[in-house]
Amino acid sequence: MSLPSHSGLYRIVREEYGVQALQSVRHYVNSASKESRLRQHIAFNHRCRRYGLTPRSLAVKPLVSTQEGHRVAARASRQFLSARVQQCYGKLRRLETDLFFQKRQLEFVVGQQRLAIIEEHKGQVQEKVARAAKERQKKKFDTLVSKQSSQRKPDERHVVNLSSKQLTTPQLQVLSRGLNFAPTPKFIPKAHIVATVEAAITQSNVTEGEAAKARVGVINALSHAKLPPTNIHPQEARAVKELAKDDDIVILPADKGRATVVMDRKDYSAKMLTMLGDRDTYQPMAKDPTTSLENRMNSVLLRLQREGRLSSKTYYHLRSSAAGVPRLYGLPKVHKPDVPLRPIVSFVSSPTYALSKFLASLLSPIVGLSDSHVRNSQQFAQFITTQNVSDSEVLVSFDVVSLFTRVPTSRAIQVTRDRLMNDPSLPDRTSLTVDDICSLLQLCLEATYLAFEGKVYWQIHGTAMGSPVLVVVAILLIEDMEQKELSTFHTPPRFRRRYVDDTCTTLPSNLVDSFHDHLKSIDHYIESQ
Repeated sequence: MSLPSHSGLYRIVREEYGVQALQSVRHYVNSASKESRLRQHIAFNHRCRRYGLTPRSLAVKPLVSTQEGHRVAARASRQFLSARVQQCYGKLRRLETDLFFQKRQLEFVVGQQRLAIIEEHKGQVQEKVARAAKERQKKKFDTLVSKQSSQRKPDERHVVNLSSKQLTTPQLQVLSRGLNFAPTPKFIPKAHIVATVEAAITQSNVTEGEAAKARVGVINALSHAKLPPTNIHPQEARAVKELAKDDDIVILPADKGRATVVMDRKDYSAKMLTMLGDRDTYQPMAKDPTTSLENRMNSVLLRLQREGRLSSKTYYHLRSSAAGVPRLYGLPKVHKPDVPLRPIVSFVSSPTYALSKFLASLLSPIVGLSDSHVRNSQQFAQFITTQNVSDSEVLVSFDVVSLFTRVPTSRAIQVTRDRLMNDPSLPDRTSLTVDDICSLLQLCLEATYLAFEGKVYWQIHGTAMGSPVLVVVAILLIEDMEQKELSTFHTPPRFRRRYVDDTCTTLPSNLVDSFHDHLKSIDHYIESQ
């Protein structure tokens, strides 16, 4: 049975059932249209609340023009928006109840067959009204987003565009947030959370009661969990997708500072391949050594576990399976001419990654025991403000050139061995002997192979920057050099402070060059500048 037109349906109802029935049908269809508009209005307000936007009708003007006054006004606007959402839900419930009784009344007046035609007509009207309301609300929402985006301009100091691509404003905005910025997820990954908790329970030595308590706590937390308001606007979300799909560019963090760097992929690859083309430092490999290294390391770990110097829990944690090749990438040095790249190797998927972290935790207590060691910039600032530099003195900084790629493996292991032999607390931290630790350390430091664009290379000299234990070993080596430097120079500096390989030293101005020459003479492997 074909559906009559809008006017045709109303004419049939009036002729067959009278004017009062016609009024009831019109009221029923109009109420359904109100419901559609109200649902779109609720969706608009929910979207505004999720994206931290305030509809113009609810924006509270701050009566006090201070930072606190603006915070109070913004908080009030958000509360008004929540109140509006609750009000709209109340209206919707009343409207749904009203529509239910209107439908029952019409069914009594016109019968089920004619009501089915009216219902079909009502559905068409609702769809048309909802489409128009949705389009109207979308325009309002886009206007709010554009207004807020224009007020929050991107900080272009934190985005360095070296590519030939012209970045849009939303792309600049999202890049200026930094590469550690994480958009709010669209859903809570409950299955992943539960699986992670179960894996942690399995690997830990907890009782059944503690495990059950943990499971109940997680389930309770997940049952009440709600997504936080989104922290990214739709235009920025689209910008993220556009940048991710663009294969002609590469996005990297700057070597220093918190800037995000955009480079043409061809330029980035050319610089990396030029660096890898240095045959004095890198050699191409015909075969991937991952499996061989993995088997050798696992054999050593198994022997230590069978001999009782490594617990079963630690053995299974350090044991490697299905590992990958360490990946090489470069960090742009935007503060230097021609923007060279600092080579960094990601060891996360490598066979020695877990072992390297384990050794770093074992060696950390013997690092930083010298008077010159500085933990962070705050400690250095507190120290330097208490010092006075006379007119005959200068503050000078010395830096080791390419420290990590110049660390000699044999020397690093020997320095580590000497430190461990003089560490009385080592038996409290592990059952491993000094020889065991040095053997495992050698495995990590000699695993200097890496991959770039599908090809595997061997780093001939030093160690690759990126291994967790490398930083600890490098500091041990620097501290050993430092002790020799200060004890053998005829006029030791009045004070010297060091963070890793960066130093701040006070010297008589006429001794700077001779001290510099003295530093370079201590170790021919490592050069200071």
